[in-house]
Amino acid sequence: MQSFDATALPGTVTQHLSVFELFLQSDSIVKLVILLLLLASFWSWAVIFDKTLRMRRLQQAATSFEETFWSAARSTICSTGSASGRTTR
Repeated sequence: MQSFDATALPGTVTQHLSVFELFLQSDSIVKLVILLLLLASFWSWAVIFDKTLRMRRLQQAATSFEETFWSAARSTICSTGSASGRTTR
């Protein structure tokens, strides 16, 4: 089997195939699609972070409400002696 030198072949690709160089050498449609995909990716991550922060805040608010609710219920039960809040005769 005969070996070929890659530099001697016509139409060969250069050895420098970084992502940035490939982007610069690409067609304008490909560049547009890549930029749209990057924009969609950033938008998706922004939504993910926003939802995560909202869920964390809602969980903290729910925990605070639950603690307030149950502490009020315990104080009502302790002061009246019944769970309904009415005094017994």
